[in-house]
Amino acid sequence: MAPLGKHDVAKLPDSAVRNDSFLQRSFVTYTYRMIGRGRTGVLKQDELKMPADQATEVTFMRFQAAWAAEIERAAAAKPGKDGKPIQPSLWKALWKAFGMEFIIAGCWKITWSALVILGAFYFVRSLVSFSNNPARPFVTRTEFNCNKERFNVTSNKIECDNLGPDGKGVGWILASTFFIDSYLVGFALQRLGDCSVRLGIKIRSALMTEVYRKTFRLREQHSQDGANVVSLVATDCAKLYEGVLHFHNVWTAPLESATIIGLLLGLAGIYGLPALAVLFFVLPLQYYFGYRIAVHKSAAAEVSDARVLRMHEILLAIKLVKFYVWERPFAKQVAAVREEEVRLMHKAGFVKTLNLCLVFWTPPVIALVIFGAYVSSVDRLRPEFAFVVLSLFNTLRFPLVVLPKALRGSSEAVAAVRRLNQFLLQAEGMANERAKKVGILMKEAVLVHPSNPKDFTLNVPEFSVEPGQCVVDSTALSTSQVVAVVGRVGVGKSSVLHAILSNMKLQTGSLTVGGNIAYVPQMPWVQNLSLRENILFGLPFDEAKYKEVVHVCALELDMEILPKGDRTLAGERGINLSGGQRQRVCLARAVYHDCDIVLLDNPLSAVDQHTSTHIFNKCIKGVLKEKAVILIAHQLELLPQCDRVAIMDDGKVVYFGPYDPEAMREYLPADTTMHATVEGGESATAKASADEDSHESSGDKREAAAQDALKKVATKEAAKQRKAAEDLALAETPEQIASQFKGTTTQLTSWKAAMVHIRAAGVWLFLFSMFLFAGTQTLRIISDLWIRFWAADTYLLIPKLGKDEGNNQYLFGYLGFVLAFFVLLLSRDLVFEHFKNKAATKLHNDMFDRVLRAPYLLFLRTPVGEILNSFAKDQYIIDEELPDTVHMATIYLMILITSLAIITASIYFYAIMSFVLFFAFWIALRIYLPAATVLKRWSGETATSVFVHVDETLSGIDVIRAFDAVGYFMQENVQRINLHHLAMFNTEMTHLFLAFWCDLLGAILVVVTCLLSVALREELGAAAVGLAISNSIQVLVFFTWVVRGVADSVSRFDAVERITTFATQVPTEDVAIEIAATPKRSGLGSLIRRRKKDVDVVFTGVVAVSAEDDVPGGRVAVEKTKTRQGLWPSSGAIKFEDVCLRYFPGAPLALRHVSFTIADSEKVGVVGRTGSGKTTMLMALFRMFKLAKGRILVDSVDISTLPLELVRSSIAIIPQEPVMFKGTVRSNLDPFGELSDADLWEALSLVSLRKSISEMPGGLDAHVADGGCNFSLGQKQLFCMARCVLKKTRVLVLDEATAAMDLHTDALIQKTIRRVFRERTTITIAHRLDTIIFSDKILTMADGHVIEFDRPSELLSNPDSMFCKLVDDTGPYASATLRAMAVQGPKDEDDKIDVKKTPPLSRRLKSPRHSKEYLEELEEQSATHRNASLSFADSPRSNAMGNAAMSVP
Repeated sequence: MAPLGKHDVAKLPDSAVRNDSFLQRSFVTYTYRMIGRGRTGVLKQDELKMPADQATEVTFMRFQAAWAAEIERAAAAKPGKDGKPIQPSLWKALWKAFGMEFIIAGCWKITWSALVILGAFYFVRSLVSFSNNPARPFVTRTEFNCNKERFNVTSNKIECDNLGPDGKGVGWILASTFFIDSYLVGFALQRLGDCSVRLGIKIRSALMTEVYRKTFRLREQHSQDGANVVSLVATDCAKLYEGVLHFHNVWTAPLESATIIGLLLGLAGIYGLPALAVLFFVLPLQYYFGYRIAVHKSAAAEVSDARVLRMHEILLAIKLVKFYVWERPFAKQVAAVREEEVRLMHKAGFVKTLNLCLVFWTPPVIALVIFGAYVSSVDRLRPEFAFVVLSLFNTLRFPLVVLPKALRGSSEAVAAVRRLNQFLLQAEGMANERAKKVGILMKEAVLVHPSNPKDFTLNVPEFSVEPGQCVVDSTALSTSQVVAVVGRVGVGKSSVLHAILSNMKLQTGSLTVGGNIAYVPQMPWVQNLSLRENILFGLPFDEAKYKEVVHVCALELDMEILPKGDRTLAGERGINLSGGQRQRVCLARAVYHDCDIVLLDNPLSAVDQHTSTHIFNKCIKGVLKEKAVILIAHQLELLPQCDRVAIMDDGKVVYFGPYDPEAMREYLPADTTMHATVEGGESATAKASADEDSHESSGDKREAAAQDALKKVATKEAAKQRKAAEDLALAETPEQIASQFKGTTTQLTSWKAAMVHIRAAGVWLFLFSMFLFAGTQTLRIISDLWIRFWAADTYLLIPKLGKDEGNNQYLFGYLGFVLAFFVLLLSRDLVFEHFKNKAATKLHNDMFDRVLRAPYLLFLRTPVGEILNSFAKDQYIIDEELPDTVHMATIYLMILITSLAIITASIYFYAIMSFVLFFAFWIALRIYLPAATVLKRWSGETATSVFVHVDETLSGIDVIRAFDAVGYFMQENVQRINLHHLAMFNTEMTHLFLAFWCDLLGAILVVVTCLLSVALREELGAAAVGLAISNSIQVLVFFTWVVRGVADSVSRFDAVERITTFATQVPTEDVAIEIAATPKRSGLGSLIRRRKKDVDVVFTGVVAVSAEDDVPGGRVAVEKTKTRQGLWPSSGAIKFEDVCLRYFPGAPLALRHVSFTIADSEKVGVVGRTGSGKTTMLMALFRMFKLAKGRILVDSVDISTLPLELVRSSIAIIPQEPVMFKGTVRSNLDPFGELSDADLWEALSLVSLRKSISEMPGGLDAHVADGGCNFSLGQKQLFCMARCVLKKTRVLVLDEATAAMDLHTDALIQKTIRRVFRERTTITIAHRLDTIIFSDKILTMADGHVIEFDRPSELLSNPDSMFCKLVDDTGPYASATLRAMAVQGPKDEDDKIDVKKTPPLSRRLKSPRHSKEYLEELEEQSATHRNASLSFADSPRSNAMGNAAMSVP
């Protein structure tokens, strides 16, 4: 289907519509071409078709009308007896919309039941009677009892004194009509399946669409758990579909059982009453077992959901998990949940075992009771009576077998409807009407979040923004109005935007919004689409406009770096992009949409100073020059260029008006750099703007100078490129590339996967289980043969021992078989249950262990959704669906084989038909499986697409609503559901194709059996004929079930292939995780013992030596670990020696001959443009990738010789993208549970979080929501910093650690870092130059090379240095301050920081050091450097390089 535009309407295309007649549906003619093309491998997804009434837009309209009518009916109804209003019923709406189709399916089910019972009772009885008496094949029990003198029952035939002419013609007629009955049995079952599938898909598509649309109308949007909505769409709607397929078996099972008992009573009279008693006991027990299974399944599903959610959290934050060496605590958490899940699986499995035993044991028990009662009153057991009873009770096995699954499916469907009903009845919000005038106005507004009105209140006395106007040559032109919103972390800046977006409830005051809105959230939201599709967001592609947007948002270099340019997929939650790239893609989306109002929530936090200036000038003040822009920013140097400023403190707008330095001093104390810029009266952006607008010639000179400098840089770069090209030793051969792990796995073949699965539980256990399957069914057939011997008195026990004694001998023999059958049944099912649980548990643990310890490369090149799917859907298939399918298919196969064997034993000619049957079985699978496998895969892929789209929608619902794209996403949802149901519908049609031919073949086998029985009746005898014909019905039914079972097992075996691939083919890092509970330890690695070359690290207990026992001044002690060489690391010295690194085999080098040395406790700042290798260098330090050349030494020890867990646990990191996990504050700080509360509170104090955490309910045990969504981005970064405080290491790494913080908090944190981490070697990657200006050394990188590495003062004294150019880009006053700061160094290390009381900025500004005159003096002193420096602001090289740092290409 063609991609949708923003204003397109989704519908099933005409090319995908096929409306078949009843005859075409009956013979499934449509599937022949599809299966043929599937078998040859040329089937395309766009060739799939389905009826027009299956289209989602059609079914949804039917349901929507019925649901609206039901809501009106409930609203008009009188309150109930309890006084509560009547609630709309989803059941009634579904019945009104689709009830007639449900009734039609029910009629087909009744037809099937009648035809099966007719064959089992009438035709079996008539054919056996015919074989015994050709002239009188229809001898009734009443006629026999009333005319016993006319019948001789001493032989194996009932002889009548008046046989009449030979009745062979009657036999042919009976056989022919039995063939028709057998064919109609299959036909009715096919029609039932066809109607149920069509109805189920209609209901599923309607409800999936309604649930999706309901999410946009909910009043309390953020109170909804996204996972719950996804579960409703993915799970509950699917359960309702399954319920539709099985519900008819629930209500017809009692009717079928009652009919069979009634026939038995009519056949056996009072001798059938004991059977009735047994059935009255069994049926209620069946329903009870079904209920218990459903209860256990429901509980297990909730636990499984919890496990999958935890895995989702781990996989999305896997880089952080590896940095922190948190594999073990997460392994324990997942293992605990999995243990509970397995426990519930055992419970459900035991009940299923009892239920299956009851199902298969009931027919022989009832036969035993009836035969015992019968022979006690009648001379002997007659064949026509014995085998009719046996046939009826074998038929009774059908409803009893399917009843447990039907009950489970129906009960789950009922529960699903209840949950769906509750969701659809949730209160809906009213959409706020937009004003006609473009702009935003708030007056005395007090707003709260609907989900937690008491937790936060937003107070806005005054706030307004609207596009301005200027008059040029008597013409009014629109101009932009930029309003900046500033404040510290957590004061409610983002809440202002949420109020504008109607996500907050207005309590008092007024709020008016007019015009269309574009919104860039603080946490960037992108879809798993290409970059271009994310930017277009449903709008048509305008090449000129698109290029301009990409340029002003500084995305040009990213398009060049990414492997497929703007066609590169962003990945799930944008995992393939860096944080800065995601943020700029979101900004590009907002700019491309050309809206009246643009809301920007801190979009410049993840970019460097140059890129920030570029975006502000070219985008915010350039392309958006005619828009009303609200900008939340921490770059206070931009404020003078804004029209108005809103300052926030503690949820209130404390100042709103033009930029005012006095207001800034009063409400927002900040650092020296900002005031150097602002107090000077000029900002970096102002300088750039003035240069562009007023000094054309100066711009030309600057451009020329830039070109000269660019040539110098190009010369240096070319030299380094030549050096890299000359290093041919690093080139990898194809053989080397092929032999290494490339981040993706090659899926195992079905045979290898099956062997891995079997070995997981044990080969001998598998063989023993198969032996029990064969032995159980063999014993069941022997018991049927015993009935034949009894009816024919093969052993002549009755003449020898007398009637009573002879019958008793046969009866007790049958009793022994029945009891032994029960023992084998129980053993068979218990052993298989143990086998499947053992295999599933072993495979899950192996997969979990492999994935959690896998190289980081796996997660870069394998989508997270693919891995998570193995832990979710694939694991469920292995836990439940596949074992159940294999279990029943094996039982059916054994029944089929033994039925064929017993028919062949009775009629030797039937051996030929048995061979034909198995040949047909092989042919059917060969024809069916290729197309079915492809369609099943497409069905799974398109289903995942639907669910991913729902999940993406929920995470970005504020963006979607802001862009007025709700309709677009609704139509996209319809289109994706149509694509999914095309694959799903055609998959089910291939099943019907298989059923059609299997049922036809089964009917042919039945008629062949009957014809042979008629032709050979004299040689066979009535008993043999009765046994053959009764088993032919088993062949008719179970042949189809075996083929379907094998096909279902094969289609589900993909799950085994994927899981076994992860469990066996993924290499692992040298990190140990323990699944079982481990004893409490004092160190991170007390359970690991590794020997690597000459270093023997032993984590047995604590070998920790504090560098400072008292921890004076709040400094953090450093923990050292003992090696054979002494305490490691006793020093934080780091040395890179000619390090080269590539991300995966065959990839270009990401680090090229990197060499530098960092002394112990030295502070190093790292700068460079996007893709320069800064973060890659940190990855190398953490051994996230294998080095292609060189080595890294920490404390003079090559880290490649040390255990990986030791290396990573000895380095602390504050990552660029902070992550918090669901749990508590305590578990996020101390997952091992090793630290005291005092330690945790001290760490929170040092990072300014103590107050906010102490105010939360529970304090350290306060709840942390999924992903830490109840904390701001800045607070999450502070949490990561607190983890580093608690992690006593010699080396600390900061990767854009304060990017999302305001300058005041940043200043406090930097002081805290300099004081608390004084003893640590610190490597800081930052875009804010004031963050690294106090570093002992600066390391600049470009294209994987180290460009320069020296003290800041030395680099600043060199006008050609890259760092000097970056400083000059900040503007004259800020650059002067940075130079002075570099020369003088920090003055606050020994100052005591009080996080509760901060000196007012006005007091600090009175010092001469911060005065305007002092800054002007610094400016004069640095004039020489500035004049010699090159401005990269306008050079092509600079524009291309001005992007945020990438984590990974």
